[in-house]
Amino acid sequence: MATSPSPTSSSTETLAAAERCSPGTRVRDELCLSGDETSEALADILHTQFGADKLSAVIAGVWHNGEPVLFGALGESMPGVPATPDMHYMLGNLSTPMLTTAFLQQVEAGVISLDDKVSKWYPDLPDADIITVEMLLHDTTLTRDGNWPQPILQGYDGERGVWENVTGWSPSWAHFAGGIGSNADDVGTFLDALGSGELLSSEYHDIQWASTTVGLGTNKPDQYWAMGFLVVKDSMFLNPTIPGYSGGGGTLPEEGWTMVVYTTASQATDPAAATATDIFRAFTGIVSPEHSLEG
Repeated sequence: MATSPSPTSSSTETLAAAERCSPGTRVRDELCLSGDETSEALADILHTQFGADKLSAVIAGVWHNGEPVLFGALGESMPGVPATPDMHYMLGNLSTPMLTTAFLQQVEAGVISLDDKVSKWYPDLPDADIITVEMLLHDTTLTRDGNWPQPILQGYDGERGVWENVTGWSPSWAHFAGGIGSNADDVGTFLDALGSGELLSSEYHDIQWASTTVGLGTNKPDQYWAMGFLVVKDSMFLNPTIPGYSGGGGTLPEEGWTMVVYTTASQATDPAAATATDIFRAFTGIVSPEHSLEG
């Protein structure tokens, strides 16, 4: 019967984890924690879900006002190779707010306008004369070939009928759900900056987060698509699921919380389970019950 690897606790790996810990945090069972009750509760959730979901690996980071509360990795990237929090992986649609932010910076610089029609560049596309640049910013993408910088968190999947390593698959087929590779620390830094508004002027920050889609389809005031990300209960949130990886990430600017979770499955993991999303939702119930995404 296939099983998932268990978090290891050898003195060598504990020492390695300690060396990766930021000032103000300490090691507990391979994770760097700030040591308060919140960090302990988050660590308990991570360990519990790692076992319950029979995961191969999980990498997670939680920051409050830019300071680490929890950061680390459990499990194995591949047999015999422990997962580490600095490993790179495919972000999936967590890359879209990066792309829309970069695009809005070009708009702000006057290089392009949100009101420009697609027909300016692609006149033969259907409805190119009525679709604007602003409309396209819920679906922006940049593809890569899967050759991420080392170290790499290896992902496995069985969708082709055999359990195989899919880390090197080209993400281009996935369009907005594929694309950019990074690691948890860099993603957390970006999400924190996205929430704070430091990447754009206040005018364009408001445009990026605006609830202009409310009333369209299933968008409503407490859950709507902004430019490249979902806003739920005042939190920016995305939960990519792509072959080999399940992710969850977001930021709650008004309370200073930023969180990133990525998981990889073992053969024993339920392929239909959104494992990283479940962990992320449980985290929100700890850090901000008022804005909890559980239930």
